[in-house]
Amino acid sequence: MLNGKTTFSPFIIQHLPFIIMLIYLIFAAFMFLGALVQTSFPVTVSQLELRADFVLLLVVAITLVRGLREGLVWAFLGGALLGVLAPHTLPLGSYSLLLLTVAVVASLSQNNLFESNLIMPLAIVAIASITFRLLLLLATEGAALRNDPGPMLLRLLLPEVIIDVILAPLVYTLVSWLDGRLGQRLPVEWQ
Repeated sequence: MLNGKTTFSPFIIQHLPFIIMLIYLIFAAFMFLGALVQTSFPVTVSQLELRADFVLLLVVAITLVRGLREGLVWAFLGGALLGVLAPHTLPLGSYSLLLLTVAVVASLSQNNLFESNLIMPLAIVAIASITFRLLLLLATEGAALRNDPGPMLLRLLLPEVIIDVILAPLVYTLVSWLDGRLGQRLPVEWQ
């Protein structure tokens, strides 16, 4: 630190584009693996196919750690991946729109809440998951929800929201750790 400004070694300045690319490649690999696991391995419990929404959790974690701008980018990319890997459920681009909504919902409390409070971030994950699932149900099962939505919502929504809330601290910790390891090397202007 010189005159109140952080100085970076010539090595970091020289390799800055590579470091930035590495951050995005690692996040992209996790997003791809999350989308692949999410679309390929449902958990069947009493005739229900439950899925942990890893892409949703990654979007929420990236939004909380890196901000709304990055969250929107990864929401779009994650939604495109889901649209390609699960083309039979919704038209291409629908998942991106749903996840963009989730990123905006997650950004409403963009403080580092996981470090200071455990209840609030889990509530944010639950709200984001409920928002995503309700919009997804309206897009896929809209006509069926008109008759008797209560049991259908409880049967389909609640178990998957609980799974997301349970997995959220793990995904957030991973994203936060990666960002701390790689993001601290970048000058503030580049972050």
